[in-house]
Amino acid sequence: MTINKNISVAVLPFEVFNQNQRLKTLIHGLTEDLITNLSKFVGLSVVSQFSTQQIKDLTNFDEIEKLGANFLVFGSIRNIADKLRITIQLIKSNDRSVIYSGQHNITVAEIFDTQDQLIQKIVSTLQKEIDYNLLSYSYKKEPTSLAAYEDWLMGMDCLKKGTFDSDKQAREYFEAALKIDPHYAPAYTGLSLSHFNEWSCQNWDQWNDRHHNAHKYALKAVEIDKNDYRALAILGRTYLF
Repeated sequence: MTINKNISVAVLPFEVFNQNQRLKTLIHGLTEDLITNLSKFVGLSVVSQFSTQQIKDLTNFDEIEKLGANFLVFGSIRNIADKLRITIQLIKSNDRSVIYSGQHNITVAEIFDTQDQLIQKIVSTLQKEIDYNLLSYSYKKEPTSLAAYEDWLMGMDCLKKGTFDSDKQAREYFEAALKIDPHYAPAYTGLSLSHFNEWSCQNWDQWNDRHHNAHKYALKAVEIDKNDYRALAILGRTYLF
């Protein structure tokens, strides 16, 4: 039996058909979570979000094909009355055929459950395309609150600006998330990242303090979630130095 161990998928940026910044932030987070969680399935290679975010024209298949993925996930979201309509398509890249298409009409609060449904549908559809069932469900998604998740997303957006003020603002968002859910590992990782930024790039006169805090919060994140890859990466650096 021939076993294909090189099945790859690219989750392209979702189209958002309005100017609601909160919605755009949520969908950016949803896309990132889809990429992260799909990558936890054995036998499935997922193109990084850094690569997919470079695609600015979703109709330009010449550029999209350069990602080298066997399958492509396209998605869009729009407001329909008091609901959100998420539309998603799974496309085979070699002939551009649609092998799955679906719509979900949800409230914002239902976005987590919908994310799990999308992941399961994508994986079950891909299983039919593989000669041997290599994909195994290898993670358990922990529940969290939408409010904590939104605070984390806003904090991560602040971190990307790379300034002292934005790092401080990011910490405020992460601390707000922890007030809602004291066991929310990504918020501890965010705190660690905010100190890591200043320890490794900016705040040399407080080097020891920033190193200590980056290490402390990363340890706390891993204590809650041993698979938090961001926290593990930070610990690798802080233990080294």
